[in-house]
Amino acid sequence: MFRILFTGILMTGAGYSAVTYNLRDARFFGTNPGRETQQTGVFTASSAEQLPVSFSTGGATPTVFTGLATNQAAPFRLGAYNQVNAGETVSLTSNIDLVTPVSLVSRAQSAITAGVTVTGGVGTAYLLPTFRIQGTFIDNHSTAAGLVSMCVGNASCPLTGVATSTGGVQTIDALYTAGISASTMFTFGTPFSHFFFVGAGVNSLVDGTLNPGSVTVDLTNGVQLVGMKVVDINGDEIAGAVIDSDLMDLLSTPEPGTWGLMAAAVAAMTMRSGWISRRYRRRSSCRF
Repeated sequence: MFRILFTGILMTGAGYSAVTYNLRDARFFGTNPGRETQQTGVFTASSAEQLPVSFSTGGATPTVFTGLATNQAAPFRLGAYNQVNAGETVSLTSNIDLVTPVSLVSRAQSAITAGVTVTGGVGTAYLLPTFRIQGTFIDNHSTAAGLVSMCVGNASCPLTGVATSTGGVQTIDALYTAGISASTMFTFGTPFSHFFFVGAGVNSLVDGTLNPGSVTVDLTNGVQLVGMKVVDINGDEIAGAVIDSDLMDLLSTPEPGTWGLMAAAVAAMTMRSGWISRRYRRRSSCRF
């Protein structure tokens, strides 16, 4: 476990609307309805939710999707698991119109939304959480890849690729920090809704088609919130900022003495946290 580092002062019990969660498993092939499965509810100190999904196209050489989205409050973790085993070529289409070809194969994602007010300053600033993402890729597919994405923001957010598979078994261990943008900007003293989600996805490199092969993205309970800071437009931390949110009540206190280990790894891991391979850059317009 890692110490959660907050550069502003935290206050809790602000009386905001409940912290909520959303779990989602989605596939972009096979029969409909049932392509989209979601579960939403109130996230509490005892939450440990799971949304498992399994689907097979059937027949002698089926294509099988196994998805799992999770969360837990003690300690605070988000998780996602996405496995696709394609025994034969299948068509990929949008879940909106079931006609438009897409590169998306499947998604599993876990999200949290909470009300926040930040005081201790004037004008606008930026709320930037940092997450550690740990897991595994198992990529045995020549024309598809696994990917990990984060989305963090206030009312909206840019979907950001954190890692993508390049074949075989790969360990995922990356840091992701939200960036300074319109999506993370807030006004001191004005309540806003802050949300974040992690997604484990499989994408085909051939629009509209998934060829035979298998890809697994395993982030089971592998996403931790390890830091949060309030900064100005130049990225300088605002020392007097006070972060007020009911979400803070749900962040368990980690074991002491562990932040030093995290700090020592930050520099090396940050260099890896945003990498996207050339294979994924060709599909950088992925949608959730």
